[in-house]
Amino acid sequence: MFFIIMSIILMFSTIYLLLKLVLYKKELNNIRTQLQKYNKRFSNKKVDLTLINKNIEHLGIEINKLIDTHTQIYSQYKKVELNKKQEIEFMSHDLRTPLTSMLGYVQMAKDPHITENERLALIDSTKNQGERLEVLINDFFELSIIDSVDYHLNLDAINIKNVLQEIIISYYDQFKFKEIEPFIELPQQKVEIIGDLSAVTRVLENIIANVIKHSEGDVNISLKEEKTKIVVITENNAPNLNQGNVNQIFNRFYMVDRSRLGYGSGLGLSIAKRFMEKMNGEIYAQLKNGRISIFCEWYK
Repeated sequence: MFFIIMSIILMFSTIYLLLKLVLYKKELNNIRTQLQKYNKRFSNKKVDLTLINKNIEHLGIEINKLIDTHTQIYSQYKKVELNKKQEIEFMSHDLRTPLTSMLGYVQMAKDPHITENERLALIDSTKNQGERLEVLINDFFELSIIDSVDYHLNLDAINIKNVLQEIIISYYDQFKFKEIEPFIELPQQKVEIIGDLSAVTRVLENIIANVIKHSEGDVNISLKEEKTKIVVITENNAPNLNQGNVNQIFNRFYMVDRSRLGYGSGLGLSIAKRFMEKMNGEIYAQLKNGRISIFCEWYK
């Protein structure tokens, strides 16, 4: 009798273990099928479990964590690829314009029927477009350096009032040539920020050069020390801008007719934005009553 009972117990135990093994195998096949679909990009779903078992459940959790990580990496990869594609399109668009003009001027200069003065004027135009092309290439190169992982700034205390004054003075001839008398508002006291001197200088040079290039009337340049931040503000007329594209002037991938807009041509503002981000600062633009203001803010 004892052996009969033991045999029955052993049989049911064996059946239970076999059933459990079959269920495990089925669940593992289910997980494998889901992973195959995920790997073939047929599905973005996470792994679903039908068997209630701690070991299988823990396996599913770890697999789903891996899926989350892979999804994030893949998303970042696609974003980088899209940015690279946009950058190539942007570079092609911007470099093609002066290059096409140069080729056109050269072709016109070869005309034997034009006067010597006309030929010299075409040579000057070719030179100007060549210089514009050089600036664009240098800007693209500088942006690539700033965006690199190995690029680091040396942050230190800087007297931004002195830096701003020196830059404004250095642009005296350009202001005079454009017949602009800027209204400059600086505090009496010393004003310090934490930043990289070269980067701060480049930011201020870029926003002031942009103001001179695109201003149509008076220009205001001010430095303000507030409770939590130091702010440099430039303000000028911008009749061709609207609220929809004003914040895009810092975006190097913004494909619009920037010459028609009359603002944001070139990469100077994009470079300024990258430098401000590297210094944990902020740069943004506001449009009000046909006038654009650019704010550069360093937090205390």
